[in-house]
Amino acid sequence: MEHFTEELILQYMYVYNEIYKDMCFEGTYLNKGILKECVISMGLDLLRIKAFHKIINPDSHKQAAYTIKWLIKLRPIQIINGTIITEPILLANEFFAIGAGLNHLNIDMNEMSDKYLLNLVYTLHYRPIIGEVLASKIYLLEKAIKKEIP
Repeated sequence: MEHFTEELILQYMYVYNEIYKDMCFEGTYLNKGILKECVISMGLDLLRIKAFHKIINPDSHKQAAYTIKWLIKLRPIQIINGTIITEPILLANEFFAIGAGLNHLNIDMNEMSDKYLLNLVYTLHYRPIIGEVLASKIYLLEKAIKKEIP
């Protein structure tokens, strides 16, 4: 699991850097210790799903959903002391979680409509996150982006 963990951490750090370029996240940093805990927790959830459902590998939608769940729960993007809090900074973990989750499906956040993206950010910020429900939403999102019938 250690190789799996390090590989995902590097992928998520790349996603953070890409999102950081596009959005106003100045005054934040990605806490690698918290990020590692997110990846480990996501991996443990996926192991439980495998055992419970008797499946070999959880699909990419579940991987994306549990990635998002743990990034939102533990909030690895931290604010540097003295930074003026703006809405983009306040929602940095939500945008990061979406980007990191969609990375499992090779989907870029820019492929989503702004309306759906903001709705998803709102949901992640203000509502409880249930992994299996989020996996279904992500499945439908992928089908919509690829213009396929679910």
